[in-house]
Amino acid sequence: MSTSSASTPDRVRALLDTNVILDVLQRRHPFYDDSAAAMASAETGRIDGPVAAHSVATLFYLHAKHESAAAARMRIVELLGVLSVAAIDHEVLEEALAFDRPDYEDCVQVAAGRRAGADYVVTRDRARYAAVPLPTLTPGELLALLAG
Repeated sequence: MSTSSASTPDRVRALLDTNVILDVLQRRHPFYDDSAAAMASAETGRIDGPVAAHSVATLFYLHAKHESAAAARMRIVELLGVLSVAAIDHEVLEEALAFDRPDYEDCVQVAAGRRAGADYVVTRDRARYAAVPLPTLTPGELLALLAG
């Protein structure tokens, strides 16, 4: 998967929020269909879909708790085969603090996405990302953007 920050009209770079990936891993309804289609867009190369590095650890923990460590390990291997990883370093963590929002984890998502050249954060909870410097889309909105 390309790690270039350049996007074309046919290929956007959209950081996938933890909740979208969990919808897929845990088959959470009624969110599964749109989230799975958004993930499939990354798998087929229609989008560049980075995931923030800290989300990978969180996803492993939550999936292991939901199923098993072996199942979580398998899912993370699959996930890393489809999505690039948006790095988190000292500068990303400082940038996230500067957003001055109540949910620091969301700010880290945004800062990691910006560093990775993301055009959007794809999340089901857009309200949590209000007033941050990266536009958000729901999985359904991403699909509509790709269809348009």
